[in-house]
Amino acid sequence: MTGSSVSLSDLNGITRMGQHDDYVSGPHHYWFQFAGGLVFGAGIGTYGSSRFFESGVIVLLASAATALLFGFYCGRWGERAWSSISDWFHSWRRGI
Repeated sequence: MTGSSVSLSDLNGITRMGQHDDYVSGPHHYWFQFAGGLVFGAGIGTYGSSRFFESGVIVLLASAATALLFGFYCGRWGERAWSSISDWFHSWRRGI
């Protein structure tokens, strides 16, 4: 044999291994991560905005915006988002 060739039937097992099962990464995964980010973002937004603003309306708007940003961020990137949030939070706590 001077050369080797790989057929599509040989690669069939490789493509199946890379696929995720629906119960692990189904549509519920996005909404679960989104809800967690929404709650966490609301808490961070309320804490942060109440330290800078006295108006309740501005605090509410800033909290809602932060909650939505965290919700979309966590829903889109899932566990990677929580890892980066955790790293940021720990570095922020060390600075206080």
